Amino acid sequence: MNKKIKLVAVDLDGTSLNSQGLLSSRTVNTFQKLNQLGIKLVIASGRPLYQINHLVEKVGLKDENDYSIGLNGAVVGNNFNGEVLYEDHLPSNFIGQLCTEAQELGISTIIMFENQQSTFNFLQIYCQNFNDGVTAHYFANFKSKSSQEVVLNKYKGETNLKIGKLFMAGSIATIATIVSNWQDRLEISHEVKIDHAIVEITKKGTNKAWGLKQLCQLSNIKPSEVMAFGNEQNDVEMLKWAGVGVAMANAGNHIKQHANTTCLSNDEDGVAEALEKYFEF
Repeated sequence: MNKKIKLVAVDLDGTSLNSQGLLSSRTVNTFQKLNQLGIKLVIASGRPLYQINHLVEKVGLKDENDYSIGLNGAVVGNNFNGEVLYEDHLPSNFIGQLCTEAQELGISTIIMFENQQSTFNFLQIYCQNFNDGVTAHYFANFKSKSSQEVVLNKYKGETNLKIGKLFMAGSIATIATIVSNWQDRLEISHEVKIDHAIVEITKKGTNKAWGLKQLCQLSNIKPSEVMAFGNEQNDVEMLKWAGVGVAMANAGNHIKQHANTTCLSNDEDGVAEALEKYFEF
C-alpha cells in the first residue's frame, strides 16, 4: 500500500455521487476501507453541512476526529458533535450591493446560506423570491434530506447576517456580468449550463482549499499528503492545493488542466476505482 497519502478529500455532486445523486455500494465500501486503514476521508462540498449529514452517516464518518467541509469551504464542521470549527463569511456591505445589482439585471434566484446556522442539524437560508422555481426546488430538496429543521427567510436587507455562501442563477449574459463586476473582490465559482448559468460566491480566498488547509493544520498533515477529487469550478483550488489532484472524466478540460491526473466518470465509480488502484486494495 502506498502510505504517502494520509487524507482524501472528495467532492459530492458529479464526483462521488452518480448522476442519480447516489453513492454506489462500491464507493461506500471503498470509503470504509480507507477508514479501516486509518486514512482520513473528508467530504468537501458546496452544500451546507445540513445536506451532507445523511451521507456522513451512510459512510460511517461519525468519529470524533471526522470532519466535513461545506459551502465551498466557508464552514468546517465536526461530524461527531456538529461543532463548527472554522467559518468565514461574506463582507456584509457586499451582500446588499450584490442583491441590488442582481435585481437590476433581472436575476430572480438569489439564495443565501447563513454560516452560524449551517450546522448538521439545522439550516437557515435567505432568499429574494420564494416562488422563482429554483428557490422552491432547493428548499424542497433541503427539507427532504432530513427530519431536522430548515427555515427559509425573506431577505430584507439585513446587515448583521453571517452569510457563508451566496448562490445565484440567471441567464448566461447576466451571470457573466456579475462575475466580471465582482471576481476581483470575491471568490466566485461560475458554471454555465445549456440555457442558463449559476454562480456560488464566497469571501475572497475562501474556497475548498482554504477549508482543507484548516483541517490539515489541525491534524498535522502536509498538502503533499492529501489527495483530492473534483469535477467543477469550485473544486479547482482544492485540486491545485492537494499533493495529488484528481479530476473526473466528466469534468471539463478547464478543470482537468489543474489536476495531476484524471479518473473514470462519476457514473463509472471513478473515485472508488482510483482509490482501489492507488492504495492497492
